[in-house]
Amino acid sequence: MDTEHVLTMRTSLTGSRYEGAAARLAAFERIAARVESLPGVRAAAWSLGVPGSDAGGVGTTIVAEGQPRAPGEELAIRYLAATPGVFRAFGAPLLAGRDFTAREAADSTSTHVILGQGVARRLWPGQDPLGKRVQLVVGERTPWLTVVGIAPDLRYEEPGDGDPQAALHAYLPYARAASGMMTLVVRTAGDPAATAPAVRREVRAVDPALPVWDVRTMRETQAYAAWNRRLMGEIFGSFGVLALVLATLGVYGVMAYAVSQRTREIGIRMALGAQAADVLRMVVGRGAVIAAAGVGAGLLGAFAVSRVMRGILFGVQPGDPLTFGAVAALLLATALLASWLPARRAARVDPLTALRTE
Repeated sequence: MDTEHVLTMRTSLTGSRYEGAAARLAAFERIAARVESLPGVRAAAWSLGVPGSDAGGVGTTIVAEGQPRAPGEELAIRYLAATPGVFRAFGAPLLAGRDFTAREAADSTSTHVILGQGVARRLWPGQDPLGKRVQLVVGERTPWLTVVGIAPDLRYEEPGDGDPQAALHAYLPYARAASGMMTLVVRTAGDPAATAPAVRREVRAVDPALPVWDVRTMRETQAYAAWNRRLMGEIFGSFGVLALVLATLGVYGVMAYAVSQRTREIGIRMALGAQAADVLRMVVGRGAVIAAAGVGAGLLGAFAVSRVMRGILFGVQPGDPLTFGAVAALLLATALLASWLPARRAARVDPLTALRTE
């Protein structure tokens, strides 16, 4: 999803004035129309949830027509109510099919549904899901619903949420799953934060008593949802960098000491006719073999231990090749440098001086 230029805010329609799905939808539509008429606003629509900060709708189960399952074996998903245009407002256009129409949004008996891509793949792997039918449990089992669109798999849950339902969603026309508390999603041409006061005014113009809260840009929403994990990531990242620095210094110290112990050997070789280049090649080559063996053993151990960390990683695999490759290259380069520098110094020493060195 395109998180730039998106503003979200929540409101709740309560009281006798908003009894029934038709009254609520009419109010939501009036607000969206007024907001869309503002300069710099490209789209405005309503969603039950906001990616990155919600559980992602209401838990339910789904069954595909022609794929009967025993009770308890149905695919667990979450469903959300949405008004037409919400995917365009989020910056996550449909992957296939079409959006809901205004008529469908107002029809509590509508038999249309938009599925997330993950749900469609689980139900009909390798098949075209458009036109197929599914059944949800919304209070009681719904009639068969026809799939009219496929949406990208938006991540509504907070980063790191391990709920298997979190990434599987179905979207229903608003009246089919009407809720009084919804989120207004506004896509702007410029800075969304600058549009917030004007959007608030339009909401108040429809009903001054409406509560408005959680007025945030999508960037702010994401930052707020992930601040604790980001903080822990920065702390443990700092520990990781410190550990890497200490390991690098340790490798350098050990290799440098090992080469310095061979000063007499180097003096003898040079006294017998070895050139400085021969000495460097010999010492660095042996250092490279030792370093490669150490790095190889370290990689095997790291790969094994990283599997334990799978549950606390988000957006990266335990065996991330870039991370492992960069660290291994750094340690190997450090070992080679630690071999080359003292060998270079020893190769410049007069052979007689080297032979007298204890």
